[in-house]
Amino acid sequence: MIGSLIARSPRFSNWLYGFTPPERGTVVLVHRRVYIVPARLGWLFAATVAILLIGSINYSLSLGFVLTFMLAGMGLAGMVHTARNLARIAVSAGRAEPVFAGESAQFRLYLDGRAEFERPAILARHLASGSQLVVDIAPGALAEVVLAVPARRRGWLPLGRVMLETRFPLGIFRAWSYVEPDARCLVYPRAEHSPLPRSSPEATAGAVRALAPGNEDFTGLRAYQLSDSPRHVAWKSVARTEEMLTKATANARLAKQNNVEFIDGLVEATTLPDNSGDVVISNGVINLVPDKLAAYLEIYRILKPGGRLQIADVVVQKPVPQDAREDIDLWTG
Repeated sequence: MIGSLIARSPRFSNWLYGFTPPERGTVVLVHRRVYIVPARLGWLFAATVAILLIGSINYSLSLGFVLTFMLAGMGLAGMVHTARNLARIAVSAGRAEPVFAGESAQFRLYLDGRAEFERPAILARHLASGSQLVVDIAPGALAEVVLAVPARRRGWLPLGRVMLETRFPLGIFRAWSYVEPDARCLVYPRAEHSPLPRSSPEATAGAVRALAPGNEDFTGLRAYQLSDSPRHVAWKSVARTEEMLTKATANARLAKQNNVEFIDGLVEATTLPDNSGDVVISNGVINLVPDKLAAYLEIYRILKPGGRLQIADVVVQKPVPQDAREDIDLWTG
């Protein structure tokens, strides 16, 4: 309940934690920002002290009272030292080197003890990713904490909220505090790992002429790469691959479209039964079919009596010049 209230009300969360993110500059953990509660071992310790106190009162044991109050005093002293181990620490953020999407951003935090005593067993945990590291802060020194945060998407990746925790010295109390420094890491797009195009025998022999600026003569098909322009993709060949058919079927299943079916075949010779279709739609397909008469006869066979044919194609009224036939931009779109 409290967690959902904090998530819905950022102003209440900022008031509760004592800061407004992101925090610029050096962040000092004042006593108001340090929280402390008994750990599980602490509750067991308190129950043990209570049992000793009740037994000492019941049987009037002087040594029992001595042991009980000595343990209680040790517990109170441990509580003070646990809070003291975390309070007044100064936290500053270092520079994070850019990474690629899919890698882990290395965020660096520097913890300054600002005291003449040692601060052991300081746990730094990134709340979103769970990355954590335990460091000891020497007297008057700095400790570096490196948190690996997964970079799943490109762009600026903020560090987010980090929790500092300690249970020193007895482990019966847990003290913690939250910080959210103004630190971010630049995430580049994921690098492409596809192989380079194969070189032609002429290029290997050094017999290929240099292309003039703007020359985009069609020299054959190769595998698609992410850097290719959409107008240089042979969409007819791509659409007929088994991979595209599998993706289309998966997308229809994901959209819960049960009345959609994808069939791999030729327009001139489909596997559909006679008089089974109400409408046949062609969006730039018939003009790519070599035998257009066979395509129209197949459409006539499929359509029911009174069925409709809707076409959005390019009509050529005169012979196409040879240079236009060889221009890839004119037939790939």
